[in-house]
Amino acid sequence: MSVSRPKSFNIILVIVHCLLIVLMMQTDTQAATKKARKQKTVQKAKKISSKKKSEKRSAQKTKQQKSSSHSTLTAIKKDIEKAKKKVGELEVQEKNALKGLAKAKKQQLMVKEHVGKLMTEVRDLQDTLDVIRATEANIQQKLNTARMAYARIAKKYQTLMQKHAPNTAMSPDLFLGSMQFNDQAGISRLPSYLRQMHTKLTLQMREMQSLQGALTVQQEQISMHTSRQERLIRESEYEQQNIRTILSEQKKKLESLRLSKVEMQKEIEKKEQSAKRLAGMISSMVVHDNGKKEEQKVVKKAQEIPEKKSVYQTSKYESPSLKKTTESIAKKESVSEPQERITQAPARNDNTRVETVSGSFSGGFRWPSSAKRILRGFGQYKNSVTNTVMDNPGLDIACQSGSSAMCAAPGIVSLVHWLPGYNSMVIVDHGNSYRTVYANLASITVKKGQRVDAGGLIGRTTQSVDGEFLHFEIWKGKQRMNPLAFLR
Repeated sequence: MSVSRPKSFNIILVIVHCLLIVLMMQTDTQAATKKARKQKTVQKAKKISSKKKSEKRSAQKTKQQKSSSHSTLTAIKKDIEKAKKKVGELEVQEKNALKGLAKAKKQQLMVKEHVGKLMTEVRDLQDTLDVIRATEANIQQKLNTARMAYARIAKKYQTLMQKHAPNTAMSPDLFLGSMQFNDQAGISRLPSYLRQMHTKLTLQMREMQSLQGALTVQQEQISMHTSRQERLIRESEYEQQNIRTILSEQKKKLESLRLSKVEMQKEIEKKEQSAKRLAGMISSMVVHDNGKKEEQKVVKKAQEIPEKKSVYQTSKYESPSLKKTTESIAKKESVSEPQERITQAPARNDNTRVETVSGSFSGGFRWPSSAKRILRGFGQYKNSVTNTVMDNPGLDIACQSGSSAMCAAPGIVSLVHWLPGYNSMVIVDHGNSYRTVYANLASITVKKGQRVDAGGLIGRTTQSVDGEFLHFEIWKGKQRMNPLAFLR
């Protein structure tokens, strides 16, 4: 016999059964949520641990790079100290040159005094010469008068001799003032007026000879004094020219030393500033690359983590009301949990093509210029103009102004800049921490972010105070390298 149950009792049983099912589902859901939370906590701890290890490795690497950069900067500081020492030496040489110039000026005063004495003597000689020449002119006038008187007497004497004593021998040089008689006995037999005329001729001839002798003496004195005067003038001119040459040389030497010192000081300032700025630029690029690599690692790890299936998926046996309840619970729990930060590359809002460099670049470079003659090599070199030791962080390749500067390997232009002492310059990133620097350029044909192939035109060279050349550097991270070890 069957017992009939009330209809309300059956309804209560159904409700109780549903409530039990809901309680069981909530219990399973809470257990699954706890399990998922635990898994996320473990994964988060692993990520934090790996991130700390990565930061530790990055810190060690940065420390090593800082150490190498510090050694490089120490070498540059030593070079700068040497240059400053050379400036001190130039200042000492400048003081010595000033002393030499003061000494030369004292010599100039002494020479002026000596030349003044010489010129006084020259003027005295000139006065003596004027007196001697006046005496010479007076004697010459008397000699001419005596010769004219002698000629008149000789002519009259010859006429009378031919008339009254034709047989008496006479000298043919009667009119030249060298009369001679071969027959002295015959002269004694001549009439008295002829003998008187003969005596007068003889006296006139002797007077002429005396005047000629005095004239010769005066001419010899004139020659002697003139020769001494010319010698004194030459000596004074030589002394003045010599002291002018000494003063000119001292002034040129002083000017050259001052110019060298100024150039050296400017060169030191340029090198100090440019070396710091270039090292800072390279360091910033290395830090940026390291940060970029870390970001790429984080993104890669995030992409490798498989998407977990949500524990809040609705069973096919769940009722719509239960499904809505579980979704609301999952939404609240997901909001309450902290979001994990995954660094992603920033999105670009322009149409610029983002170029990337190869991480497997081996460091093989071609010559950046068709010319391969090295003007100044890597490391220290001696400036022939200022006679100072400088430090060259790369190679200076001799080439005419306007020559092509070509990219040494495929890469991306990371900087286009201008620096004192470097002029216009370009830095190209080749990947794997390799970078090249092209400096002393008059014009640049590339832009920042542009990819350049090996042999591609970077720009045209110019002329600086050090000559016509292309400056080329190779960097590995923060370490500058000797380009000759990489060029082929």
